[in-house]
Amino acid sequence: MVKGYYDLKFTVTDDNGCQGSDSIILFNDIPNAVFASDAEPKCSPVTVHFTNTSEGAVGYHWDFGDGDTSDAEDPVHTFYNTSSSVVHYNVVLTAISRNGCRHQANEYVTVYPNPASVIS
Repeated sequence: MVKGYYDLKFTVTDDNGCQGSDSIILFNDIPNAVFASDAEPKCSPVTVHFTNTSEGAVGYHWDFGDGDTSDAEDPVHTFYNTSSSVVHYNVVLTAISRNGCRHQANEYVTVYPNPASVIS
C-alpha cells in the first residue's frame, strides 16, 4: 500500500489579535488496485473470473467496458461479441480506501466473433 504523510502547521488569530499555532499530521492511505483474471481470447460468449488482490481498499468498482459494472470484490462477468470483428474490452478496477482515495488497474479482454452469429 502506498502511504502519504502530510505535516500541516497552522496559525490561528482571533478578533483580539491573539495567536495560537499547532501542527497536525494527516495520514492518507492510497490503495493499490491489482487483479488477475482467467481471460483468454475466445469466441463469444466469454465468461471471465476476476480475482481481486488489491491492498488497502475497503470498496471496489469494476467497469467491464461493455456498459456493465459491479461493486463485488471478485466478480464473474460474461462478455459478448455480436459483430464481425474482434472486440477488446477495457476492464477497469477502481480500489477505494476508507478515506475515499482511489487507485485504478486495467486489463483488456479479447472476444472474437462467434462464427454462428455472423453467418447470415
